[in-house]
Amino acid sequence: MERAPRTLLFRGIGIVFFILIIIFAYNRFGRYLHGPEIQTISITDYQEITQQPLVINGTVSNTETMFINGRQVSLTDDDTFQDIIVLSTGRSIIEIEVIDSFAAQRSYRYTIVNTAESFEYE
Repeated sequence: MERAPRTLLFRGIGIVFFILIIIFAYNRFGRYLHGPEIQTISITDYQEITQQPLVINGTVSNTETMFINGRQVSLTDDDTFQDIIVLSTGRSIIEIEVIDSFAAQRSYRYTIVNTAESFEYE
């Protein structure tokens, strides 16, 4: 059974159009499939610091809101952040939580060892 060339042409155009829509949707919204995450951060786990206060900065992706130790941190337009934390002497735990616009969240936990004797403000 032969198909009319016009029918084959319309079906081919429809398939190509559908594939283009799928590619566009993935490029536009595919980043939300990965959820929120921290790209770079200025601290490492079990980092030893010798002076106060501790300045934490970095970049995030796919993030709507961010909390450090339960306190909301402001994000700039280019998804960077900076926060200042005063830690007690000894071992401290910093908990960072990032949330995207779909309420997906990811938590990070860093242990910081503070060997500074006293607080020095500059």
